[in-house]
This record gives sequence, C-alpha cells and structure tokens, in this order.
Amino acid sequence: MALIEKKSTTMVKSACAEYAKPNHGNLSAETIGRLESEEGWDWTDGGKEYLAIRRNHLALSMWIILQSVEYASTNHGRLSTWHIQKLQKLRGWRWFGDLSLTEMNSLASWIEKQRREYAKPNHGHLSKVDVRKLESFPGWTWSGPLYWREEATRTQK
Repeated sequence: MALIEKKSTTMVKSACAEYAKPNHGNLSAETIGRLESEEGWDWTDGGKEYLAIRRNHLALSMWIILQSVEYASTNHGRLSTWHIQKLQKLRGWRWFGDLSLTEMNSLASWIEKQRREYAKPNHGHLSKVDVRKLESFPGWTWSGPLYWREEATRTQK
C-alpha cells in the first residue's frame, strides 16, 4: 500500500506543479478535465483531499479483501458468526469473490459521502436512524482512515 500511495502522491504533486505553470504547463485540457472530475480534486490544496480519499478507498478495499479471505478459510477463519451476520446485513454486501474493484471503490465513495453529510449542520441528509445504523457497525468512525478495529472481531466471538 505504501508503494501505491507514494506513486499517487508523486503523480498528484507533479500534476499540481504543472497546473501552476503558465497555461497549465504541459497538461492537456483532457487531463485537466479528468482530474477535475475526480472526487475531492482541488488544485488549490495540492491534491491533499484527493489523496486522502484515495487512501481511504484503498484501505477499505484491503479490509474487504481481508474479511473475504477470512470468510473463505476453514470455519470462516477468525470471523465470528456475529461479525458475518453483521456484514451480510449491510445492504449490497457481497464477499470479495463476488465484488469487483469498481464496486469496492463505489462502496468507499459511499462511505466518504456519508461522512461528509455527517459533518454538515444537523448531519446533512442523514437521519438519526441512518446515524445509529452506521455507528452500530464495529469500528465505524466518522473521520480518519477506514480501518475497522481488530478487537471488534475478537470481542464478538
């Protein structure tokens, strides 16, 4: 994950440096349009928000893969029945074998959207029920990287 993060950081910094040059350096209008259409892209912050979102997407993707590997192992590995049932109750949940990378990124985008709504006054469009459901998920946080706590799995066995 560190290698991917380093490469992404280098590419984003390079694009921002080019954009700051007269006539946006050697960036094509197509490249500028593509970058500006990315969630969280902002030329003024040097791509920091975009990179944070990408790190969260990658962290969530890796977490889903790890849960799926555990589920596929003998006796579902370290996943408790409670944990499996919680995951399977999530609308649209599928184990990684059935989930494409695009779908994992969509899930990560959806989680980021819920977090942004929660940060708005009166939690944006999130109802109290939505907030309670999200907060009931083991390891859920309203900020920071999408890491679910390992102890949530251990304590529910």
